[in-house]
Amino acid sequence: MEDKLEKFIIDNRNEFDTIEPPAGMWDKINQNVQKEKKIELKPRNWKGILWKAAGVLIIFGISFTLSELLHRNDGAIAELASESEEAQYPQLIEAEAYYTSQMNKQMTEIDKFSHTYPELKSQVDYDISELDSLYQELKNDLHDNVDNEEVVEAMIQNYRLKLQILEEILEMLNQFENPSNEKIKNHEI
Repeated sequence: MEDKLEKFIIDNRNEFDTIEPPAGMWDKINQNVQKEKKIELKPRNWKGILWKAAGVLIIFGISFTLSELLHRNDGAIAELASESEEAQYPQLIEAEAYYTSQMNKQMTEIDKFSHTYPELKSQVDYDISELDSLYQELKNDLHDNVDNEEVVEAMIQNYRLKLQILEEILEMLNQFENPSNEKIKNHEI
């Protein structure tokens, strides 16, 4: 179909070219183009723009600060509530203090071997973090008042398990460093 249209246009080209535009038409078009080129840029009021930007920044800063303060207060309130609940269980507080100090001592000793066994530190940290996540679940159960005495005992048992793991690792490291104690020869770290 396009071929027929194209053939018709080529055959009748002379008949299409019979109408000429008026003589002044090109002059008018040229004048309009020159007017469009002469558009002047108005100077911007930079002071006004800067004041608006400063206002936006101030509002954003105040909003951010208020948001942070509210979130901190929520965390502080939750922390105070958890401390008051845990204060009901003095044996948990004592056990937490004792086992935390013991674990810190053990971790300090294990850190001394990290140059010899570099993968050891990451593995110990991973294992302790797994037990910490279990401890956090127990702590949530304590807040939910789910048979509190059993939960407290499970939390203390969690600390005992952490300390026992650290002691066993430290004992194996000491035996590897001092081969005179042939107690654990076939264990892996």
